[in-house]
Amino acid sequence: MKVLRKNDDFKRMPERSVADRKAIDSFISMGWNYSPKRVMKDFYKDSDKPEPKVKEEVVSEKKEKGTVVVEKYSKKKASKK
Repeated sequence: MKVLRKNDDFKRMPERSVADRKAIDSFISMGWNYSPKRVMKDFYKDSDKPEPKVKEEVVSEKKEKGTVVVEKYSKKKASKK
């Protein structure tokens, strides 16, 4: 996973295949640069911008007499200090 930065915008790009590598090269040619992951984390930690939202994932689904009960949780890691 590569992190690209242009001004105050960050993109996390996978690097699994040749197509992914070509996409990263096209971003580099448009003015994006590589950035360490720590810089991105510190930027979102110290700035007034909210962190990117984390999608909620479905933990389990239970069917009870025609209704579906869905339990959800949000993926958020505890910060290490």
